[in-house]
Amino acid sequence: MIDPRADVHPSAEIDASAQIGPFSVIGANVRIGAGTRVASHVVIQGPTEIGRENQIYQFASVGEAPQDRSYRGEPTRLVIGDRNVIRESVTLSRGTEKGGGETVIGHDNMIMAYVHIAHDCVVGNNITFANAASLAGHVEVQDHCTLGGFTLVHQFCRIGTHAFTSMGCALNRDMPPYCLASGNYARLIGVNKVGLRRKGFSDASINGLRRAFAEVLRGRRNARREWNVCSRRPRFPKSGYCSISSTPVSAGCCEPDGPDARPVGAVHSNAPAPASLPKRSDPDPEPRGRDAANAPQVRSAHADLRALRAPLQLAAQVA
Repeated sequence: MIDPRADVHPSAEIDASAQIGPFSVIGANVRIGAGTRVASHVVIQGPTEIGRENQIYQFASVGEAPQDRSYRGEPTRLVIGDRNVIRESVTLSRGTEKGGGETVIGHDNMIMAYVHIAHDCVVGNNITFANAASLAGHVEVQDHCTLGGFTLVHQFCRIGTHAFTSMGCALNRDMPPYCLASGNYARLIGVNKVGLRRKGFSDASINGLRRAFAEVLRGRRNARREWNVCSRRPRFPKSGYCSISSTPVSAGCCEPDGPDARPVGAVHSNAPAPASLPKRSDPDPEPRGRDAANAPQVRSAHADLRALRAPLQLAAQVA
């Protein structure tokens, strides 16, 4: 149903089951899927494609021209998936020709009030953007991430799956998957264990991730040298834990926090830090203590973590 007070361009394609509120503006080349509800005073410009069962609240600006000096009116577009919640005063920009011409937002995302997603961003599924979180251009956010309120992400940065940023976090480098970051500028704190438990990860898998994190970062006093990778970047696998592409840029990765870069929950050690990370060619040790009862699951977790350990080790060695 389209409210008679709405301004809808004749070329817009709106499903019969969609709802358009009063005083909303739907521009040319806009397509809105079934069951999507657009509240009052929303502006949607095209080319924009919006999927099914989305909720777009009042004063949102969707599909407006990108805030980029090089943009000259090219017909770039914004693509939004299904079942997203887009709250008040959110701004979602179309892409630019130099960035591929497309801004993409996946499915089942919660985008809270005053969030800004700039041109050419690629946003996955099941992501929570708390109030006023902002992505600069060309940012990639993997599935199941949570960005705390007022989080700022620099252009061309990438955030791995299941990552978490605290409130006011200023992220100016890539963030590995499964990690938690805080601060201005952001530093890695540890593994996002609370978020992983909520997503159904087993204790064995979480403990394995914590061991992998500690193996790379614990006791590394010269963290900047190891993680500020200028000429190369870690190549994360395109399937499994993180599907980040391998385009080389100079952002590097977030630095670990603290004087000895020991993550929360890591084992204390008084031994001096080695000159370089050990090359682990030995098989994973047998599980001990409480893990012994769940030995098959622990071995499976160790096997899965090899996909994460290799890129983390590479990040520390390529410097």
